Amino acid sequence: RTAGNAIEVAEAVETLHGNGPADLTELCIHLAGNMLWLAEKGELPDCLAMAKATLADGSAFQKLRAMVQRQGGDVSYLDHPEKLPCAPAYAVQAEQDGFVAAMQTEEIGAVAGRERKEDKVDPAAGIRFVKKIGEPVRRGETLALLYTNRPDQVAQASKRYRDAVRISSTPPAERRLILA
Repeated sequence: RTAGNAIEVAEAVETLHGNGPADLTELCIHLAGNMLWLAEKGELPDCLAMAKATLADGSAFQKLRAMVQRQGGDVSYLDHPEKLPCAPAYAVQAEQDGFVAAMQTEEIGAVAGRERKEDKVDPAAGIRFVKKIGEPVRRGETLALLYTNRPDQVAQASKRYRDAVRISSTPPAERRLILA
């Protein structure tokens, strides 16, 4: 549900503690399970169960913590994600009722931070997706939160975000998280 350096790290830490969004948790379990399977640690169902168990017992988080520590990183940011930089949040509100039907992710990525890869990264900037594809939304309801240190650009960024999100009167077809 996030895009942006610091808020993505915070979401990853939440997920490794078993409190992340369901779709990210499922994706992480499948990716980790498949890596274990590729490393020939067992049959795929067993590897998926092992991956799920590492979230439940906290060992996945401890592994990340150890990796950061070995690389000379400051693990206090993992232990206390509230220390991560966070720009002020501004709500982007829906202009109509309906369902989030599509999102132009490349445009949304530009709204979240850099227009070009050469632009300076603001680790405190980002987007929290309050409404994702398939979810209902009412006019005036928050679609997303923009985290930015550039309040003078909030109106333009909010418009760009709304323009990058298509709202339909009918729910979109259900999408599978993992295709293959």
